[in-house]
Amino acid sequence: MTTIDDFRAMAQELIADLEAATNETMQLISAHQLSEPQWEQVTQRQHDACERWMDYLNSRN
Repeated sequence: MTTIDDFRAMAQELIADLEAATNETMQLISAHQLSEPQWEQVTQRQHDACERWMDYLNSRN
């Protein structure tokens, strides 16, 4: 694989993880489950996925 292909593959993986975590967060919001223990886990997962994405983008500079 070329460097661009490597970048795209990792970017797609990280974006998919971030989208899945965000969708799970939105599902809890729709279900009005903002104070459940699951909320803390889901929002942490979404936060971590976002951090991994930003770290990856920043490492490319």
